[in-house]
Amino acid sequence: MRERILAIVGAVALVAVAFVVRTALTDDDTGGGGGGGGGSRPVVACTPDLLPVCEALAADGRIAADPPTLDLDGEAMADQAIDGWITWDPAPGIADIDHEGAWASSRPLGASALAVGGGSGSGSGNQGVLIEGCPDGGATWTWACVAAPGPAIGVGTGRTAESLARLHPLALALVPDDGVVLDISDSALTDLVESPAVGQARFPEQLRIFRTQRGALTLLVGPEQALD
Repeated sequence: MRERILAIVGAVALVAVAFVVRTALTDDDTGGGGGGGGGSRPVVACTPDLLPVCEALAADGRIAADPPTLDLDGEAMADQAIDGWITWDPAPGIADIDHEGAWASSRPLGASALAVGGGSGSGSGNQGVLIEGCPDGGATWTWACVAAPGPAIGVGTGRTAESLARLHPLALALVPDDGVVLDISDSALTDLVESPAVGQARFPEQLRIFRTQRGALTLLVGPEQALD
């Protein structure tokens, strides 16, 4: 099966990688870390899909060896003995909802435009990309038409950092006109993240499924370069 990027939909949507500093580190006048301690190298965690970034920093001696993984669906965020966290935006703010003040200032490390991958439109299977409300490809696609009921969309669980970043523009597109975020239909969000079952996997696994299991996913939301 051949794939193509159907659209870079809506305004420029970015999946941002952020480095978040733990409050204990910013409050330490000596500059030592809560997990690293004193002048030792700081202990920095990465979300699972960004772990190669942490491993490269550790190999370069910038952070402590054997960096741990940390994600929103893991252990309690406030209980981690780490100094920093490399993750996808908006995960830091979500983590602080349950553990207020656990994470201090963050700064971006990089970003990628979000895109929507779909079938080539030939043959069967992924021909379902021609869904109601969306044109046949082109740059005029919108997040609202991608989020319309019907197609099997790969966006992840909504409980991990990378999935939240991919789900964010789709969730905003579900806000009623002149409404607020709290007006989003619970069922609409549930349909996005629970159908189909393979849509709940992490992005690398979804990408493999999208390429090898024809028709399993109609659309796949992810970083533009990875989909391209």
